[in-house]
Amino acid sequence: MNINIRELKEIMNSVLEKCILNNGEIIQTEEDNFWYIDLDDGTNFVQEPDNLCVGSLNDDYKSLEVLLKNERNINILDLDRIANVIKFISLEIGRSTDKHL
Repeated sequence: MNINIRELKEIMNSVLEKCILNNGEIIQTEEDNFWYIDLDDGTNFVQEPDNLCVGSLNDDYKSLEVLLKNERNINILDLDRIANVIKFISLEIGRSTDKHL
């Protein structure tokens, strides 16, 4: 499968803009910790993953906010952090009776 990064950027922008239009610029959540599984383990269907660890939405988001201030270089983990934040946005919208996409 080929993933066009530019197209993905446009798709993400469209989805996030619709989210802002329908819900405002801030989504609030009480959640923080989550089970994280390394994608290499998550795509191996021969054996069950044994490397579960706990992730933190708060830590991920704070690490991403620092990028806005150019206080550190972007790295590969930022893609994982963005994915985790997007999952929580989806979770909160899905749980809510007054938020929608």
